[in-house]
Amino acid sequence: MTEILIPEELMPRRFGRDPDDGSQPVFPRDVPELQQSIEANVHKRDFGRRFAEKLKHNSQLTHLGWVAGYHTQFMFDCVSTIRSLEVLEIGLSRVADLSGITRLSNLNCLAMDTTGPATDLSPICQLKSLVSLSLGLSKRITTLDDFSTNSLSSLRALLLGSSSDAPVTLESLEPLGAIESLEYLVLVQVRSKDPSLAAIAKLPRLKAFQYDRNARFDLEDLDTMKARGVEVFEF
Repeated sequence: MTEILIPEELMPRRFGRDPDDGSQPVFPRDVPELQQSIEANVHKRDFGRRFAEKLKHNSQLTHLGWVAGYHTQFMFDCVSTIRSLEVLEIGLSRVADLSGITRLSNLNCLAMDTTGPATDLSPICQLKSLVSLSLGLSKRITTLDDFSTNSLSSLRALLLGSSSDAPVTLESLEPLGAIESLEYLVLVQVRSKDPSLAAIAKLPRLKAFQYDRNARFDLEDLDTMKARGVEVFEF
């Protein structure tokens, strides 16, 4: 397995679990009402919907990982009412409308195995508190223009990949140059019609750039990154 250059503490499974910062993550198992709902409904066919209803407007949860099965629009809309959420992991997605996520103003870390049927990433790009973002892009996503708004002013780590075994092709990576806070950028099976990395090479805080060897990016831009002290790796 390829080692991802993003520091472990910025990845979803570890984010917000530093015992030295005094914080105490709250998971569903830590909330009695939710734990009871899990135990009572876990074997029922409509467990996902029942549990999603229980999650509505919860004010205690900080961490939620919903990686099993398909994440429906109803589930997503219920989760989007949990304003206390700081870390959210979503597995397979059937969510076409991501607009509800803009209510999660405290969200620091978001990971989606696939963007599914969604074609508009602008709601995610409005999350100003995001520090870490991982997205598995479906073939419905052909442009990253939503990232050019420069709203992700806290984002330090970004992982973009394909949600299938086949690479995903984008128009350009230039919009990522608007994320001036970015320190770590990893591209997995991501292709670009425009091979330029000039905008990324100018990112003032970039520490590491990682991509797969079959991508055809501009070699001069890669050399520019290295000359600036950016760690550049391919896998």
